[in-house]
Amino acid sequence: MRLVTPLLLIAAAACGDAPAATPAAPPEAARPAHGDTAVPEAQELGRELFGIMDRVLAYRSSHFNNLPANLPAAGIDSLTRTTIRRLTVANKVPTVAVVFRHAEGHALQGCSATSKVIEDSMLNGGAYEVTCTLRSGESRPFTVGG
Repeated sequence: MRLVTPLLLIAAAACGDAPAATPAAPPEAARPAHGDTAVPEAQELGRELFGIMDRVLAYRSSHFNNLPANLPAAGIDSLTRTTIRRLTVANKVPTVAVVFRHAEGHALQGCSATSKVIEDSMLNGGAYEVTCTLRSGESRPFTVGG
């Protein structure tokens, strides 16, 4: 009981009003424009796309040239905290799309690429191209990696 009382006093003192240590959000004029954030977002989504495509192609090579029916079949989550991932196959060519779950605050809606990103990366010193959709709905290519 003697030890509990000082601990309670210390805990109560720590709960007092302290000056705010976190700065206020920057004014709208100080925030980067969507064009300034599109490239880093394309890099982020492009790296995620590349990793997923690599695993999809690894699945194909270990399953007698058959692609997975969907991402969970290949052991890949189709939903993360920040993104939604999709796999489509047309004429035996896989396409992966990664979109932000919440588009607010993002310059991009999402990005997509075919299995060509793996080949391009090997031929171009790590650089490859993904197609991203801006919040306006316009599609634009971005170079990732390198």
